[in-house]
Amino acid sequence: MNLKSSRCIIATAFVAVAIPAQLAAQKKQQQVHHKYKLFDLGAFGGPGSQFSDGNPPYIKLMNNRGIAVGAADRSTPDPYFPNCLTDCFVALGFQFQNGAVTKLGALPGVNTSFPFAINERDVVIGVSENGTVDPLTGFPELDPVRWVKGTIHSLGTLGGTQGVALDINDRGQVVGGALNAIPDPFAAQFDSASIFLFPGTTEARGFLWQDGVMQDLGSLGGPDSVALYVNERGEVAGQSFLSFTPNPTTGIPTQDPFLWLPCDRDYSDNDYNSDRESGIGKNGRMLDLGTLGGTFGLVAGLNNRGQVIGQSNLAGDHTHYPFLWERGHMKDLGTLGGDFGYATWLNEDGEVVGVASLPIPCPGCEQGPQVYHGFF
Repeated sequence: MNLKSSRCIIATAFVAVAIPAQLAAQKKQQQVHHKYKLFDLGAFGGPGSQFSDGNPPYIKLMNNRGIAVGAADRSTPDPYFPNCLTDCFVALGFQFQNGAVTKLGALPGVNTSFPFAINERDVVIGVSENGTVDPLTGFPELDPVRWVKGTIHSLGTLGGTQGVALDINDRGQVVGGALNAIPDPFAAQFDSASIFLFPGTTEARGFLWQDGVMQDLGSLGGPDSVALYVNERGEVAGQSFLSFTPNPTTGIPTQDPFLWLPCDRDYSDNDYNSDRESGIGKNGRMLDLGTLGGTFGLVAGLNNRGQVIGQSNLAGDHTHYPFLWERGHMKDLGTLGGDFGYATWLNEDGEVVGVASLPIPCPGCEQGPQVYHGFF
Protein backbone atom coordinates (compact mmCIF):
# COMPACT_ATOMS: atom_id res chain seq x y z
CA MET A 1 0.00 0.00 0.00
CA ASN A 2 1.89 3.01 -1.21
CA LEU A 3 0.05 6.20 -0.38
CA LYS A 4 2.59 8.26 -2.30
CA SER A 5 0.78 7.33 -5.51
CA SER A 6 -2.71 8.10 -4.18
CA ARG A 7 -4.57 10.90 -5.87
CA CYS A 8 -6.23 13.67 -3.91
CA ILE A 9 -9.81 12.49 -3.43
CA ILE A 10 -12.67 14.15 -1.57
CA ALA A 11 -13.89 11.37 0.70
CA THR A 12 -17.56 10.51 0.86
CA ALA A 13 -19.42 7.92 2.88
CA PHE A 14 -22.79 6.34 2.36
CA VAL A 15 -24.81 3.39 3.56
CA ALA A 16 -26.79 1.30 1.12
CA VAL A 17 -29.68 -0.90 2.31
CA ALA A 18 -31.14 -3.49 -0.02
CA ILE A 19 -34.92 -3.38 -0.54
CA PRO A 20 -36.40 -6.86 0.03
CA ALA A 21 -37.77 -8.41 -3.16
CA GLN A 22 -41.19 -9.02 -1.66
CA LEU A 23 -41.77 -5.28 -1.29
CA ALA A 24 -41.64 -4.89 -5.05
CA ALA A 25 -44.77 -7.01 -5.35
CA GLN A 26 -46.77 -4.92 -2.89
CA LYS A 27 -49.09 -2.15 -3.92
CA LYS A 28 -47.61 1.27 -4.56
CA GLN A 29 -49.20 2.77 -1.44
CA GLN A 30 -47.52 0.05 0.64
CA GLN A 31 -44.05 0.42 -0.86
CA VAL A 32 -41.24 1.53 1.42
CA HIS A 33 -38.64 3.77 -0.19
CA HIS A 34 -35.39 3.76 1.73
CA LYS A 35 -33.62 7.09 1.95
CA TYR A 36 -29.87 7.61 2.04
CA LYS A 37 -27.74 10.53 3.06
CA LEU A 38 -24.42 11.20 1.35
CA PHE A 39 -21.79 12.94 3.49
CA ASP A 40 -18.97 15.01 2.03
CA LEU A 41 -16.28 14.68 4.69
CA GLY A 42 -14.37 17.70 3.44
CA ALA A 43 -10.84 18.39 4.72
CA PHE A 44 -8.94 20.31 7.40
CA GLY A 45 -8.31 23.40 5.29
CA GLY A 46 -6.46 21.59 2.51
CA PRO A 47 -7.57 20.33 -0.89
CA GLY A 48 -8.81 16.85 -0.10
CA SER A 49 -9.38 13.84 2.09
CA GLN A 50 -9.43 10.11 1.58
CA PHE A 51 -9.85 6.68 3.00
CA SER A 52 -7.09 4.13 2.50
CA ASP A 53 -6.62 3.18 -1.15
CA GLY A 54 -7.84 -0.07 -2.66
CA ASN A 55 -4.58 -2.03 -2.68
CA PRO A 56 -3.95 -4.99 -0.37
CA PRO A 57 -4.21 -5.29 2.53
CA TYR A 58 -7.98 -4.85 2.56
CA ILE A 59 -8.61 -3.55 6.04
CA LYS A 60 -11.33 -2.45 8.46
CA LEU A 61 -12.03 1.19 7.75
CA MET A 62 -15.37 1.17 9.62
CA ASN A 63 -16.59 -0.69 12.69
CA ASN A 64 -20.08 -1.85 13.58
CA ARG A 65 -20.75 1.35 15.53
CA GLY A 66 -20.51 3.26 12.26
CA ILE A 67 -17.16 4.93 12.97
CA ALA A 68 -15.04 5.30 9.83
CA VAL A 69 -11.37 6.33 9.74
CA GLY A 70 -9.36 8.16 7.09
CA ALA A 71 -7.10 11.18 6.62
CA ALA A 72 -7.70 14.79 5.53
CA ASP A 73 -5.36 17.51 4.30
CA ARG A 74 -4.44 20.63 6.19
CA SER A 75 -3.44 23.77 4.27
CA THR A 76 0.19 23.31 5.41
CA PRO A 77 2.61 22.14 2.68
CA ASP A 78 4.42 18.91 3.56
CA PRO A 79 7.87 19.84 4.94
CA TYR A 80 9.32 16.62 3.50
CA PHE A 81 8.56 17.59 -0.12
CA PRO A 82 9.15 15.90 -2.54
CA ASN A 83 9.32 12.76 -0.36
CA CYS A 84 5.71 13.11 0.74
CA LEU A 85 3.53 10.47 2.35
CA THR A 86 0.32 11.48 0.57
CA ASP A 87 -0.26 14.49 -1.71
CA CYS A 88 2.42 16.85 -0.33
CA PHE A 89 0.07 18.56 2.10
CA VAL A 90 0.28 17.67 5.78
CA ALA A 91 -2.62 15.31 6.45
CA LEU A 92 -4.12 14.20 9.75
CA GLY A 93 -6.07 11.09 10.59
CA PHE A 94 -9.76 11.51 11.33
CA GLN A 95 -12.72 9.51 12.51
CA PHE A 96 -16.22 10.07 11.19
CA GLN A 97 -19.43 9.26 13.09
CA ASN A 98 -23.00 10.55 12.88
CA GLY A 99 -22.10 13.28 10.42
CA ALA A 100 -19.19 14.66 12.44
CA VAL A 101 -15.46 14.51 11.62
CA THR A 102 -12.96 14.46 14.51
CA LYS A 103 -9.19 14.94 14.18
CA LEU A 104 -7.00 12.13 15.45
CA GLY A 105 -3.75 14.05 15.19
CA ALA A 106 -0.16 12.92 14.56
CA LEU A 107 3.06 12.49 16.53
CA PRO A 108 4.61 15.80 17.72
CA GLY A 109 5.90 18.06 14.97
CA VAL A 110 4.61 19.01 11.52
CA ASN A 111 3.78 15.42 10.63
CA THR A 112 1.29 13.46 8.55
CA SER A 113 -0.68 10.57 10.01
CA PHE A 114 -2.89 7.98 8.37
CA PRO A 115 -5.19 5.44 10.10
CA PHE A 116 -5.68 2.01 8.55
CA ALA A 117 -8.11 0.11 10.80
CA ILE A 118 -10.49 0.41 13.75
CA ASN A 119 -11.76 -2.31 16.10
CA GLU A 120 -15.09 -2.66 17.89
CA ARG A 121 -13.68 -0.90 20.96
CA ASP A 122 -13.00 2.20 18.83
CA VAL A 123 -9.21 1.79 19.01
CA VAL A 124 -7.62 3.02 15.78
CA ILE A 125 -4.25 1.97 14.35
CA GLY A 126 -2.10 3.26 11.50
CA VAL A 127 1.06 5.24 10.84
CA SER A 128 2.55 8.67 11.58
CA GLU A 129 5.67 10.54 10.59
CA ASN A 130 7.81 11.11 13.68
CA GLY A 131 9.70 14.26 12.67
CA THR A 132 12.97 12.55 11.72
CA VAL A 133 14.48 11.99 8.28
CA ASP A 134 16.26 8.72 7.47
CA PRO A 135 19.81 9.82 6.53
CA LEU A 136 20.27 6.82 4.21
CA THR A 137 17.16 7.40 2.08
CA GLY A 138 16.16 11.03 2.61
CA PHE A 139 12.59 9.97 3.39
CA PRO A 140 10.81 10.78 6.66
CA GLU A 141 10.79 8.08 9.31
CA LEU A 142 7.46 6.46 10.17
CA ASP A 143 6.13 4.92 13.38
CA PRO A 144 3.28 2.45 13.74
CA VAL A 145 0.74 4.11 16.01
CA ARG A 146 -2.57 3.59 17.75
CA TRP A 147 -5.15 6.11 18.88
CA VAL A 148 -7.02 5.44 22.14
CA LYS A 149 -9.81 7.89 22.95
CA GLY A 150 -8.26 10.35 20.52
CA THR A 151 -4.72 10.21 21.98
CA ILE A 152 -1.91 8.94 19.74
CA HIS A 153 0.73 6.46 20.97
CA SER A 154 3.79 5.24 19.06
CA LEU A 155 4.35 1.48 19.05
CA GLY A 156 8.04 1.88 18.12
CA THR A 157 9.95 -0.27 15.63
CA LEU A 158 12.31 -3.25 15.75
CA GLY A 159 15.37 -1.00 15.61
CA GLY A 160 14.92 0.43 12.12
CA THR A 161 13.61 3.68 10.70
CA GLN A 162 9.98 2.85 9.98
CA GLY A 163 7.02 0.69 10.73
CA VAL A 164 3.30 0.53 10.08
CA ALA A 165 0.36 -0.92 12.03
CA LEU A 166 -2.13 -2.64 9.72
CA ASP A 167 -4.73 -4.55 11.72
CA ILE A 168 -6.12 -4.79 15.24
CA ASN A 169 -8.50 -7.25 16.86
CA ASP A 170 -10.94 -6.60 19.69
CA ARG A 171 -8.40 -7.94 22.22
CA GLY A 172 -6.17 -5.00 21.36
CA GLN A 173 -3.53 -7.07 19.56
CA VAL A 174 -1.93 -5.09 16.72
CA VAL A 175 -0.02 -6.48 13.73
CA GLY A 176 2.00 -4.86 10.99
CA GLY A 177 5.56 -4.54 9.77
CA ALA A 178 8.65 -2.81 11.15
CA LEU A 179 12.25 -2.48 10.08
CA ASN A 180 15.14 -3.78 12.16
CA ALA A 181 18.77 -2.63 11.94
CA ILE A 182 20.13 -5.50 9.77
CA PRO A 183 21.11 -4.47 6.19
CA ASP A 184 18.88 -6.09 3.57
CA PRO A 185 19.84 -6.52 -0.11
CA PHE A 186 16.16 -6.99 -1.02
CA ALA A 187 14.72 -4.09 0.98
CA ALA A 188 13.47 -2.14 -2.03
CA GLN A 189 11.94 -5.21 -3.71
CA PHE A 190 10.04 -6.30 -0.63
CA ASP A 191 8.77 -2.76 -0.07
CA SER A 192 7.24 -2.67 -3.54
CA ALA A 193 5.70 -6.11 -3.05
CA SER A 194 4.02 -5.39 0.26
CA ILE A 195 3.03 -2.36 2.31
CA PHE A 196 6.02 -0.29 3.37
CA LEU A 197 5.32 3.30 2.54
CA PHE A 198 8.87 4.53 1.97
CA PRO A 199 12.08 2.86 0.77
CA GLY A 200 14.13 1.13 3.44
CA THR A 201 17.62 -0.28 3.69
CA THR A 202 17.16 -2.88 6.43
CA GLU A 203 15.13 -6.02 7.00
CA ALA A 204 11.36 -5.83 7.43
CA ARG A 205 9.69 -8.13 9.93
CA GLY A 206 6.10 -8.84 10.75
CA PHE A 207 5.24 -7.95 14.32
CA LEU A 208 2.57 -8.63 16.93
CA TRP A 209 2.15 -5.85 19.49
CA GLN A 210 0.33 -6.45 22.76
CA ASP A 211 0.35 -4.71 26.15
CA GLY A 212 3.25 -2.46 25.24
CA VAL A 213 5.50 -5.20 23.83
CA MET A 214 6.36 -5.61 20.12
CA GLN A 215 7.21 -9.18 19.16
CA ASP A 216 9.21 -9.97 16.01
CA LEU A 217 7.34 -12.87 14.37
CA GLY A 218 10.41 -13.89 12.36
CA SER A 219 10.31 -15.10 8.77
CA LEU A 220 10.12 -18.27 6.68
CA GLY A 221 13.86 -18.22 6.17
CA GLY A 222 14.44 -15.05 4.18
CA PRO A 223 15.23 -11.53 5.32
CA ASP A 224 11.73 -10.01 5.17
CA SER A 225 8.18 -10.61 6.33
CA VAL A 226 5.07 -8.58 7.12
CA ALA A 227 1.98 -9.33 9.22
CA LEU A 228 -1.25 -8.11 7.59
CA TYR A 229 -4.16 -9.54 9.56
CA VAL A 230 -4.94 -10.75 13.09
CA ASN A 231 -8.14 -12.54 14.08
CA GLU A 232 -9.87 -12.78 17.45
CA ARG A 233 -7.96 -15.99 18.27
CA GLY A 234 -4.66 -14.15 17.96
CA GLU A 235 -3.71 -15.92 14.72
CA VAL A 236 -1.76 -13.78 12.27
CA ALA A 237 -1.60 -13.94 8.46
CA GLY A 238 1.05 -12.34 6.29
CA GLN A 239 3.78 -13.08 3.77
CA SER A 240 7.50 -13.72 3.91
CA PHE A 241 10.58 -14.38 1.79
CA LEU A 242 11.78 -17.98 2.05
CA SER A 243 15.46 -17.40 1.32
CA PHE A 244 18.11 -14.90 0.21
CA THR A 245 18.24 -16.34 -3.34
CA PRO A 246 16.37 -14.44 -6.08
CA ASN A 247 14.33 -16.30 -8.70
CA PRO A 248 15.04 -15.69 -12.40
CA THR A 249 11.33 -15.10 -13.12
CA THR A 250 10.70 -12.44 -10.45
CA GLY A 251 14.14 -11.16 -9.47
CA ILE A 252 13.34 -11.64 -5.76
CA PRO A 253 13.39 -14.64 -3.41
CA THR A 254 10.33 -16.86 -3.26
CA GLN A 255 7.58 -15.16 -1.24
CA ASP A 256 4.90 -17.30 0.41
CA PRO A 257 1.88 -16.47 2.55
CA PHE A 258 2.09 -17.61 6.18
CA LEU A 259 -0.19 -18.24 9.15
CA TRP A 260 1.33 -17.61 12.58
CA LEU A 261 -0.22 -19.67 15.39
CA PRO A 262 0.13 -18.57 19.02
CA CYS A 263 1.40 -21.17 21.48
CA ASP A 264 -1.36 -20.43 24.00
CA ARG A 265 -3.87 -22.27 21.80
CA ASP A 266 -4.30 -26.03 21.51
CA TYR A 267 -3.79 -27.03 17.86
CA SER A 268 -4.40 -30.76 18.05
CA ASP A 269 -5.59 -31.04 14.45
CA ASN A 270 -2.89 -32.68 12.31
CA ASP A 271 -3.71 -30.31 9.47
CA TYR A 272 -1.91 -27.59 11.39
CA ASN A 273 1.29 -29.62 11.43
CA SER A 274 3.49 -28.76 8.46
CA ASP A 275 6.90 -29.69 7.17
CA ARG A 276 7.05 -26.13 5.81
CA GLU A 277 6.87 -24.25 9.11
CA SER A 278 9.64 -21.99 10.30
CA GLY A 279 9.79 -23.70 13.68
CA ILE A 280 8.29 -22.96 17.05
CA GLY A 281 9.35 -19.59 18.40
CA LYS A 282 9.03 -18.11 21.86
CA ASN A 283 5.30 -17.46 21.64
CA GLY A 284 4.13 -19.18 18.46
CA ARG A 285 4.96 -20.91 15.19
CA MET A 286 4.81 -19.77 11.58
CA LEU A 287 3.29 -22.05 8.93
CA ASP A 288 4.32 -21.69 5.30
CA LEU A 289 1.03 -21.92 3.35
CA GLY A 290 2.83 -22.56 0.06
CA THR A 291 1.67 -21.38 -3.36
CA LEU A 292 -0.23 -22.67 -6.41
CA GLY A 293 3.04 -23.61 -8.07
CA GLY A 294 4.70 -20.22 -8.55
CA THR A 295 7.27 -18.34 -6.52
CA PHE A 296 5.12 -15.43 -5.33
CA GLY A 297 2.07 -15.28 -3.07
CA LEU A 298 0.14 -12.60 -1.20
CA VAL A 299 -2.41 -12.64 1.64
CA ALA A 300 -5.68 -10.69 1.34
CA GLY A 301 -7.74 -11.81 4.34
CA LEU A 302 -8.09 -13.97 7.47
CA ASN A 303 -11.23 -14.93 9.36
CA ASN A 304 -11.82 -16.29 12.86
CA ARG A 305 -11.85 -19.89 11.60
CA GLY A 306 -8.23 -19.59 10.50
CA GLN A 307 -9.13 -19.52 6.80
CA VAL A 308 -6.77 -17.40 4.67
CA ILE A 309 -7.35 -15.91 1.23
CA GLY A 310 -4.97 -14.28 -1.22
CA GLN A 311 -3.43 -14.70 -4.62
CA SER A 312 -0.61 -16.87 -5.87
CA ASN A 313 1.44 -17.17 -9.01
CA LEU A 314 1.10 -20.39 -10.96
CA ALA A 315 4.11 -22.37 -12.19
CA GLY A 316 6.29 -20.16 -14.39
CA ASP A 317 5.10 -16.96 -12.68
CA HIS A 318 3.23 -15.77 -15.78
CA THR A 319 -0.21 -15.62 -14.15
CA HIS A 320 -1.82 -15.51 -10.70
CA TYR A 321 -5.04 -16.97 -9.30
CA PRO A 322 -6.96 -16.37 -6.06
CA PHE A 323 -6.77 -19.02 -3.33
CA LEU A 324 -8.53 -20.11 -0.16
CA TRP A 325 -6.33 -21.88 2.43
CA GLU A 326 -7.87 -23.97 5.20
CA ARG A 327 -6.33 -26.53 7.56
CA GLY A 328 -3.30 -27.37 5.51
CA HIS A 329 -4.89 -27.20 2.07
CA MET A 330 -4.71 -24.39 -0.50
CA LYS A 331 -7.67 -24.35 -2.89
CA ASP A 332 -7.23 -22.78 -6.32
CA LEU A 333 -10.32 -20.57 -6.87
CA GLY A 334 -9.56 -20.20 -10.58
CA THR A 335 -10.73 -17.30 -12.75
CA LEU A 336 -13.71 -16.46 -14.99
CA GLY A 337 -11.91 -17.94 -17.98
CA GLY A 338 -9.09 -15.42 -18.17
CA ASP A 339 -5.52 -15.51 -16.93
CA PHE A 340 -5.64 -13.52 -13.68
CA GLY A 341 -7.59 -13.14 -10.48
CA TYR A 342 -7.32 -12.13 -6.86
CA ALA A 343 -9.42 -12.46 -3.72
CA THR A 344 -10.32 -9.37 -1.70
CA TRP A 345 -12.39 -10.49 1.32
CA LEU A 346 -14.00 -13.46 3.05
CA ASN A 347 -16.63 -13.91 5.75
CA GLU A 348 -16.86 -16.31 8.70
CA ASP A 349 -18.54 -18.95 6.50
CA GLY A 350 -15.55 -19.07 4.16
CA GLU A 351 -17.36 -17.32 1.31
CA VAL A 352 -14.96 -15.30 -0.82
CA VAL A 353 -15.31 -12.27 -3.08
CA GLY A 354 -12.74 -10.89 -5.47
CA VAL A 355 -11.93 -9.94 -9.05
CA ALA A 356 -11.10 -12.27 -11.95
CA SER A 357 -10.47 -11.84 -15.64
CA LEU A 358 -12.53 -13.11 -18.56
CA PRO A 359 -11.02 -14.32 -21.87
CA ILE A 360 -11.96 -10.99 -23.44
CA PRO A 361 -9.21 -8.59 -24.59
CA CYS A 362 -9.22 -5.13 -23.09
CA PRO A 363 -6.53 -3.21 -25.02
CA GLY A 364 -5.38 -0.07 -23.27
CA CYS A 365 -7.34 -0.84 -20.11
CA GLU A 366 -5.83 0.35 -16.84
CA GLN A 367 -6.52 -2.90 -15.00
CA GLY A 368 -4.73 -5.14 -17.50
CA PRO A 369 -4.96 -6.80 -20.90
CA GLN A 370 -8.25 -8.60 -20.14
CA VAL A 371 -11.71 -7.62 -18.94
CA TYR A 372 -12.21 -8.12 -15.19
CA HIS A 373 -15.44 -8.92 -13.33
CA GLY A 374 -16.18 -9.32 -9.66
CA PHE A 375 -16.67 -12.90 -8.44
CA PHE A 376 -18.34 -14.63 -5.48
